[in-house]
Amino acid sequence: MAEHRWVFGESSGNTTYDSLGQVNGTLFNARRAGPGRYGLGNVLELQQSPDSYVDFGTGAGQFGTATFTISLWFSTTTTLPLVDIVGNRTSTSHGNFSSLRLAGDNPTVGTGQLVAEADQDANGTNYVAAVSKGPALNDGAWHHVAVVRGGPSLSLYVDGELSGQGVGKGVANIGNNNPWRLGRSLATDTSPSAKFCDLGVYSKELGPEEIYHIYCFH
Repeated sequence: MAEHRWVFGESSGNTTYDSLGQVNGTLFNARRAGPGRYGLGNVLELQQSPDSYVDFGTGAGQFGTATFTISLWFSTTTTLPLVDIVGNRTSTSHGNFSSLRLAGDNPTVGTGQLVAEADQDANGTNYVAAVSKGPALNDGAWHHVAVVRGGPSLSLYVDGELSGQGVGKGVANIGNNNPWRLGRSLATDTSPSAKFCDLGVYSKELGPEEIYHIYCFH
């Protein structure tokens, strides 16, 4: 069952409301953009700036060793080398965090590839990563992404299909008390110029059929 869901459909204001839980987000240098993904309502738009993000505080993202799924839609044409999509990473290397980033133009990762990571400490204890395969995702189209952790494994789904997977030596214990953010979480990073809608956090490991259903019908 989903614990949190932010549709980003509000017409104004600096707050985005959690329709399932009690964790509302605060907008910083972000705006409502329309039309929405289905031609109706609004979506959230971040600017290419270090001070553009949505802050959910510590009410989300402190996963411990629990199973979780993160699901969202995004659209961007960023060419920045590496930008934060969602997470609570404050370290440039190993640390305690969960992170989903996009490589706009990065010779190490690839152009337009997503990187999902979970890490426990500065020594890289139980570190695991999953990198998306296939075409570049910074093409301006809407893409659905799901990050699924079950035990030591981390799976990355793109547009309803399994796109990358990794397995750590153990389960990273994520409890850093850093704010969970959409957009920049790393102090030295920059948010992408991007649109987002329908961000959800589930306290379970969604299966391939459930993720495909979200991709097709949400």
